[in-house]
Amino acid sequence: MDILGYICLGSVILNVILFIILSSEKYKKEVILDPGFKEDLNAERILNRELQTRLGELELLHQQQVVKNEDVLSENAVLNKKLEEELERNSTILSQKKSSEVRTGMSLETLYPLIDGIGHDPKNLRFLGCPIDFISFDDDYITFIEIKSGMSKLTKRQKDIKKLVEDKKINWEEVRVSKGKLTIK
Repeated sequence: MDILGYICLGSVILNVILFIILSSEKYKKEVILDPGFKEDLNAERILNRELQTRLGELELLHQQQVVKNEDVLSENAVLNKKLEEELERNSTILSQKKSSEVRTGMSLETLYPLIDGIGHDPKNLRFLGCPIDFISFDDDYITFIEIKSGMSKLTKRQKDIKKLVEDKKINWEEVRVSKGKLTIK
């Protein structure tokens, strides 16, 4: 017999011996009937059931949270849509209000000289329109008049002019034209 034959024979003999050992009653009794083994097996089964129960609870909680999140997202989408609609309405109202203020201001500019009690003789008022609405040339003083309505504010240019007037930085220029030449005094 060659070496390969001995190896095959040894393998068969080893399998037969293992079969006999594993199928013997003594081996089964030692492993299966061992009280420590049974306790460990029962503890493992109980722990496994508890883990399965907890896993089921967690899966249920997860599903509930997913549903809640979907509800919140849905509510947020509805609220965002309402907010956008409200912003659009407010924008339209604000635009209409500003337009109305501009029209009111223009009407006041036109009617200002005709209003009783304005403190200036209408004959002395001169309409400029831009950057200042009126100048009143009264006997004792000159007044720059800017008409505003609603919440409108002075422009930067109007504020600059107001500051120059308040700081008394006003000049007089007289321009003479004679024989095709301009002379400034």
